[in-house]
Amino acid sequence: MTGIDATVVLGMAAKVEQVFAEDGAYHGFPMAPIGITADSLRALATDPLGADAAAAAQFSLLVNEIPDGPLWQPDGDRLWKVYADVLGAKVDDVPRTAEQEAAYRSASALLYVDNGGRLEPSPTMVAYQQYRDAFLAAGQEYNNRRGEAELSADPAVKAKWAADEPVLAAAVTDASTAWSVQGKRAEVEKAQRTIADLGSSSPILMWEKYRQLYDPTGSGDPTLTTPDGLSYLPTSILPSNVTDVDWARITVTAAELAQLVAQAPAELRSRLAGGGDSGTEVLTFEYSFVSVSRPWFAPEVFASHAWRFADGSRVLSDGGNPPKGECTAYVSGLVLARNVTVRRRTVGGTPPDASLGFLPVQDDSAGQLAESVVTLRAEATVQPRALTIDRVRALEVSRPGLRLVPVPAVRRSLPTREGPPIIWKPGPEPVPNPPVVTTTDPGDVFVLAFQCRRLPKAPDPAPAVAAQAPPPRIYQVVSGDSLGKIAVKFYGNAGLWRKLYDANKQTIGKDPNKLKVGQKLTIP
Repeated sequence: MTGIDATVVLGMAAKVEQVFAEDGAYHGFPMAPIGITADSLRALATDPLGADAAAAAQFSLLVNEIPDGPLWQPDGDRLWKVYADVLGAKVDDVPRTAEQEAAYRSASALLYVDNGGRLEPSPTMVAYQQYRDAFLAAGQEYNNRRGEAELSADPAVKAKWAADEPVLAAAVTDASTAWSVQGKRAEVEKAQRTIADLGSSSPILMWEKYRQLYDPTGSGDPTLTTPDGLSYLPTSILPSNVTDVDWARITVTAAELAQLVAQAPAELRSRLAGGGDSGTEVLTFEYSFVSVSRPWFAPEVFASHAWRFADGSRVLSDGGNPPKGECTAYVSGLVLARNVTVRRRTVGGTPPDASLGFLPVQDDSAGQLAESVVTLRAEATVQPRALTIDRVRALEVSRPGLRLVPVPAVRRSLPTREGPPIIWKPGPEPVPNPPVVTTTDPGDVFVLAFQCRRLPKAPDPAPAVAAQAPPPRIYQVVSGDSLGKIAVKFYGNAGLWRKLYDANKQTIGKDPNKLKVGQKLTIP
């Protein structure tokens, strides 16, 4: 990939924040570029179970990791595991009135359909999502062009913005109208509110539909498995033809980079601070936004007031700012980049080195600092809890602050003699070295940022539901105990040890095999 130093990374991150900001969401930025081939992205829609099944599995594992703030550093837990726990939580039935029941069923019928026993998002819901994404894309291009004009000191750029602004604004208006009319925005969002408002009343029937959506066959394990044993749930993108359409282009000059760096997320600045000037003159890249599509997932489940964990201390999100909990957000979209071009000036006849990817520029006098591009390729092997990265090539990190400047030795003055004057004639002006331009491979696409949708407070049971919650069962570990033995004691099935571990992970620690005598475990 094109060399980019810390300043460029911060500038790109700030540009993402400027263009793609959305209420209720934030962006997670990876510290190394995540590469996906265009063919693999295309196969997510056309042939997810074919030759690129391994790449589809890796993509699913990637976007279902649970984010934890602006730095993309997930710990390997997956959304489907948390979601399954919610679907398996205690749901208390509070009778609805006949009028409420009719409204709830109508809303459910608008959002979901039964396709031969398999519950799926309805055509109305799919259209809503597609027109929403088109509206967001139009707004993103408007924000991109406006930000470019605000940062630029070039009168020509400002004049072009003044000329193009009405056209871009009209595109946003048209997309909004299409979302409202063809996408039936008002009807869909009213149905979503109805389900959220009435979800605490007689939710058991709807909960069964959510479970059917998650596990259509009722097998108890809806995951797919690749030939090499990798388990995952299918996840794709919308629009599915993103690699086959034109993308908008962002151009950032060196002067604009300096302004953008100050606007970058504070967490990212603290990790990438200290980089020097690597000579970047202009950065350009094409960008697109895609939504993450999960046919098994209904996010409104998190907002329902009808459920609670058996362990009353377990919290997905406390709804705070910033929120705390084991799953405060999930990935709802990706900001993609391709055709990344960096033009750098040469210094002293040699183009400055630049780091490759989202790495801090730092003192690495031993020359050992390196990182690799994470790529999603079919031949890669992925472990269940983390992507295995292909070692493509080492990433050389620039150290502009460590350049050595030779110091001339001091000489004694030589005796002079009289004679004809020596006339000095200047030689020809040195020819400046041309800038160095590097561009990524046309077949490569890079994840620039993950759009992370925040959860509401969850669980947040209604008072009537919370009042029914029994006190949690507590078990004290004795000598010779294991989670399997405890699972047999309470559930009659050693295979349910994982349920115990998930409920007591903070108490037990990272190794489920290391119980300590006297530990008090909650029995969910």
